[in-house]
Amino acid sequence: HRHRAAPQVLDELERLTHSGRVRVVAGTLFAASLSEGSVEARYRARGDTEVSTLSVAHVVNCTGAEADIRRMDDPLWTKLLSDAFVEPHESGLGVAVDGSLRVI
Repeated sequence: HRHRAAPQVLDELERLTHSGRVRVVAGTLFAASLSEGSVEARYRARGDTEVSTLSVAHVVNCTGAEADIRRMDDPLWTKLLSDAFVEPHESGLGVAVDGSLRVI
């Protein structure tokens, strides 16, 4: 699924998909490891029961990264918040910044 993609990005993704350079696979990624300049991805495609391995140049996580730093299970963000080095944006999306995009 694509969500809020800019028209130029969507056009390029469709071009790369039709050319065979990009393959979109929905499913569950179990492991990804570097192997001789590529990534060995172990995954189960949606609807399949078997785990497959695919050698790829890139893996793109399209699950939608957690954007609310208050909810992230990450020691760095936890420490930055607890020590008041950063504060969450009022929208819950990322870090509060000023008009010049400097962290508040």
